[in-house]
Amino acid sequence: ADARVPIWEALHHMCKALAESEGDAGILLARMPQKLEATRQLAYRLYTLCAERKKQAELGQPYNDLITSWPAIVEASQKAPPVNKQLGLL
Repeated sequence: ADARVPIWEALHHMCKALAESEGDAGILLARMPQKLEATRQLAYRLYTLCAERKKQAELGQPYNDLITSWPAIVEASQKAPPVNKQLGLL
């Protein structure tokens, strides 16, 4: 509910949601579209740090998973139901 979610926090929530499914990660991304590019860039940067500089690619695996699943996550976010919009009665 806090509108001041930092990119770091958004990224880790995305990684946790992706552990469940790409659809869950897409729904989460749909709730914070303004963080789309920064989240992707941070995931890439953190994976690079883990894999290349620290030589511990296993620590960066959640970030790599997010990067490789990114197109499917974005697609799922576009299909997610709108947030905070009243639905009509049938």
